[in-house]
This record gives sequence, structure tokens and C-alpha cells, in this order.
Amino acid sequence: MQKSIKDNHLRSIFSLWTDWLTATGALTLLIVLDLWVPRVWHPVVAIVLDILLVSIMRRQSQQKSPACSLMEHLASRTLFWTAVVMVVNIVAYDQGWVNMFFDPDLLNADMSFLTVLIVAPIASVVAYIAYRRGQELAYCKACIRRNGLSVERGFVGRTYSQENRYQLRLMVIVYSLLSVTVWAYYLISYINVNLNSADKFVFIWIPVLVYIIVGIHCGIRYAGVWNYYNQNLEGSWQRQGRYTRTRMIVIYEDKIMVKVPDESADLAPVERKMDTPFKLMVPFRSTMSRDEGYKIFTNFTRMQGLDIRYMYSNGIGNADFNIFHFLCFPTPSQKKELDERYPSAVWMTAEELDVMSEKGLFSPFFTAELYRLYKVAMAWKSYSHDGRRLYKIKHYRPSFRLRDVKEWEVDYDDPNWLYVSDNNEDVPFWKLREFWRKYVMGLIE
Repeated sequence: MQKSIKDNHLRSIFSLWTDWLTATGALTLLIVLDLWVPRVWHPVVAIVLDILLVSIMRRQSQQKSPACSLMEHLASRTLFWTAVVMVVNIVAYDQGWVNMFFDPDLLNADMSFLTVLIVAPIASVVAYIAYRRGQELAYCKACIRRNGLSVERGFVGRTYSQENRYQLRLMVIVYSLLSVTVWAYYLISYINVNLNSADKFVFIWIPVLVYIIVGIHCGIRYAGVWNYYNQNLEGSWQRQGRYTRTRMIVIYEDKIMVKVPDESADLAPVERKMDTPFKLMVPFRSTMSRDEGYKIFTNFTRMQGLDIRYMYSNGIGNADFNIFHFLCFPTPSQKKELDERYPSAVWMTAEELDVMSEKGLFSPFFTAELYRLYKVAMAWKSYSHDGRRLYKIKHYRPSFRLRDVKEWEVDYDDPNWLYVSDNNEDVPFWKLREFWRKYVMGLIE
């Protein structure tokens, strides 16, 4: 078990480097093909490379060890829009539209575009948009639906979250500087006849050198990450083998029980956040029934007869641990007993929870649970399983009351509700989006 976890972490860290090389390598290859491939065939090559990247992403999504294909996804989008721009350029020359704006004597249809002049700006814009959107990016949302938030995916999840931000910044900087360099040379020094030695150096070999240098930099960086993992996790749960976390949210009427940490105590940073009082680690198990959860938490609280229900689990994409989440609905007498047993805990309304969450005062696990509870419940109350409105009033949002959670029969383990919360009949161009997802992306995903 220990060796398996270590191997999974090694593959995941190594994949950060290989994913960068694969994604930027596809863009660099398209640029280098300017030397041999006729311009009219470049859009076809771009689409072929796009399909190859998507096939790699699909294979990675099916493997057992955790993987993140964000870099391949961004390179895929870059190749797609590059192909679109190239087609527009070729058609514009073929139909003579460019003659309306430029002197035909200065144009060269055989050199209608240079690939790096298209790829570099598009790559920088795509990476910048992804960086700004963060976890709101559609690709990242799909990953969250499958695997949970980064904190719920252990060491690998935290590493991917951190390094993806770094790689996005790196991609923006590298391709922005490359864009400025090649466009400055093109506007100042390039003569639109052919590619001489200086032209080839700027438009072909500089991108290749950048690819090699940045690739070496990333290789050194991720070798350092692996070395840090090896040296700093000795004696931790990762060394002892995979384990299981169990957590329980307690809801009484319109409030949730929250433990406030002792500010005078010497606590680890994560323990200084407010959280549910009911959390513990147990030996690893792949599944956990409601009865097993009931036994664990009745032993933990030393209280019998609690109304404990299974909520959802996280485990895919996490080589360290899996998590089982439960809900508890105490009676008035049980609530009184809980207050006596946990004097440091307070009861918060939905509004108070929202304010505290926005201020970052909750533990990441507790924040993830509140996120799931609200998003799934509101999607279930507002839309059918395929995203159609349950009410005829457009954008109507039903009320959310914690006291009603006990009566709901909603499957919090179903990731489709998280998808429906973001993709439903109230979203602009919903039918077009669904058509694209089913009949275009569905052919290659």
C-alpha cells in the first residue's frame, strides 16, 4: 500500500512535467512545420494535433493514478482557434478580401501567414483567460465534479492546484514575450517574400529554443517537488499507508454546529479554522455504509439513537485517503446533550455560514461540504436531472432552508447535479451547449 501511494505520487508529479512538454510541444511542432508543410495544410495539421491531445486527455482520465490534463486542454483550445484563424486567413486571400485593405503588390499568397504569429498570441490569451477564471473554468469544474475540490484529493490535489496556477502564469509570460518578439520583428524587419536565415531563426528556432529552455526549467522544478515530497512527508499518513477520513455535519432546525478553535492553543494552521466537531481518521476502507458511519459516530460521540445519514464520498483521484461525509439531525434533547459535550461549538444559520465562508474562516473540508450541500440541493430543487426547469418562471430560485434538508431525498453523491447547477435551461445558449457536449465533444471524449 505504501509503495503504491508513493508510486502514484511520483507519476503524478512527473506528469506535471510531461504534460507541459506534450502541450507546448504540440504548439512548437506546428510552428516548426512552417519549414515544410504548405500553408493550406496547416489548419488540417492543427486539428490532427488537437485530436491527438484530446485522445491523450481521454487516456489520462481513465488511468488509476491521479492526473490533470489542464495544459493539454489549453493547448487543444489554442490549436482549435489557431486552425480557425488560419482558415479565415486562407479564405480571405483566396477570395481577394485582403486586397480591400492592403496593396495587392505587397501581398504574398504563398506566405499568407506565419504560424508563430498566430499561435503565440492565441496561446497567451487562452492561458490568461484560464488563469483569471481559475476553478470557474469549465474544464476545472468538470474535474471538481468528478474528484472533489483540491483539498479533498490529498497531496496530489494540492500539488496540482498550486502547480497549475504556476504553469498558467508561466504560459502567459512565455507566449506573451514570444508574441511581442516575433510581431516586433515581423513589423520592423520582415520582408514578405520568403524565409531567410534571420527569419527562420526568429520565427522557427527561437520558439524551439524557448520550448527546450522552459522544458528544462520545469524538469528541474518538478525534480525538486519530488525531492521535497520524499524528505518532508516522513512519518506522515502517506508513509503509513492510505487511510479513510469520516466527517459529519450536524443540522438542527435552521443551524449547523461549528467548532470554534481555541486561539490560545498551539494548533497546526489547518486546525485554526472553524470546522465540524465530528471528524476522525480510521483504517482504510473502500466503501462505508450508513450503518458503519452510524457505529463510528455513536462511538465517537458516546450517544445512541442519533439520526445519521450518508451524504457523499470522495476517493477518485486521491492516492492518500478517501472521505465519507454524513449528515446528522439531532432531537431537542440530543442537541442539548451535544451542547454540553462540546461547549466550544456554536450554531450558525445559513446566512452566517455564507459570511464566514466568504471570509475564509472555515476549514477547506468544511467549505467543500457546504458547497456540495447548497449546490446539489438548489440544482435538485430547481431543475430536472437533465437540466430542464421544474418551474415555468425563468431564473426562479427556490428558497434554501437548513430545516428542510432532513426531508429531502437528494443524492449528493451524484455529480450530475453539480453539472446541472452550472448547465441548465436558465443558462444562455443551453440547447446549443448541450448539442456541442453530446454530439461534438462526445465523439472524442
